[in-house]
Amino acid sequence: MLRIVVLSLCAALAMAGTTSTVICSDSCRTARNGICEDGGPGSVGSPLDNAINLCEYGQDCSDCGERGPVNTNLGLGRHQNSKGAPGDQGDFGDEGRMGEKGNNGNKGLTGIPGIPGRKGPNGDTGLPGHKGFRGLPGYDGTDGLQGPKGLPGANGDDGRPGPNGGTGDKGEQGFP
Repeated sequence: MLRIVVLSLCAALAMAGTTSTVICSDSCRTARNGICEDGGPGSVGSPLDNAINLCEYGQDCSDCGERGPVNTNLGLGRHQNSKGAPGDQGDFGDEGRMGEKGNNGNKGLTGIPGIPGRKGPNGDTGLPGHKGFRGLPGYDGTDGLQGPKGLPGANGDDGRPGPNGGTGDKGEQGFP
């Protein structure tokens, strides 16, 4: 990984020797993510701290802006045998960005059906209801059909003879 970063920086330094005065493209795979990652001024972290997302110099233009040519005079010929004093430790970098959302997992296995529950106890008995209202009076029915003629009655017993009647009045005298 370090080799890739070093090669990328060398390529950027070589590009700086060209006649173009502006370097600006969005050909980096993380371009347009709101984070400058080309290793130039204003870029997040140093090239080694940010090696995974590091773009080549000038190839994160939307996030870093236009870049000018790089000064290739690094002064490597000067002071080749002397070491400088170690520098101060830099500040901790910003927290890294969150990774992409992962794929959904496989569907879980179907569970075993549960056992039906027991019947609950009977509820409380309610209070007796109110006595109902008296009903409305009924109406007179219609007359029934006439019944059939009855059988003749039995003969009665003979009665007792009555008393003799009184003597009648004398009649008028008849004509001769």
